[in-house]
Amino acid sequence: MSFSIAAPSGAEARTEHLYLSGTGRSDTVEWEFSIDRGRGSGGWTTIAVPSQWELEGFGEYAYGRDDEVRAEIGSYRHRFQVPAEWSGKRVQLVFEGAMTDTEVLGMEDVETAYYLRLKASDQPGVLADVTRILGDQQISIEAIIQKEPPQGASDVPIIMLTHKVNERSMNDAITQIESLPAITAEVVRIRVESLGS
Repeated sequence: MSFSIAAPSGAEARTEHLYLSGTGRSDTVEWEFSIDRGRGSGGWTTIAVPSQWELEGFGEYAYGRDDEVRAEIGSYRHRFQVPAEWSGKRVQLVFEGAMTDTEVLGMEDVETAYYLRLKASDQPGVLADVTRILGDQQISIEAIIQKEPPQGASDVPIIMLTHKVNERSMNDAITQIESLPAITAEVVRIRVESLGS
């Protein structure tokens, strides 16, 4: 897999590559990997990329038996830094040698749980407004903590942990929550990953 850019129009066209995977069998990079069934299923681990997961001990071993339809799903994760000098340039993610049914999710389609920290005026109805907005976006709450504000303070922190939801719904909910008059600061959000599942 390579990551390449093209210079903006009007400039001399130039392509640069940042390989997120290795370039072959003897040059691989470890990525996070999970498979939903079969050998090696049950959580996140690592796998050499490029490779074929069946040959690395994951899923059902059916390599070379193309007439069989398998329903297993392998998921890959990899974090990387884009070079600072690429700022303002068009960046393209290029998949070479990926299966034809490879699907890359846009960030707004990623599902994860969230930790949210809100700062709100200490007045009745604020929590009801916030939970209504979350409910309208089909966001389920796992836990809420709201403590008394310190002596003389007019704002109170509200901490929430949600169940899994897609990023798009969370973005919409946060925009609406931040527009409430009683919310006195930007909502802090942290994506929560369950690494053992």
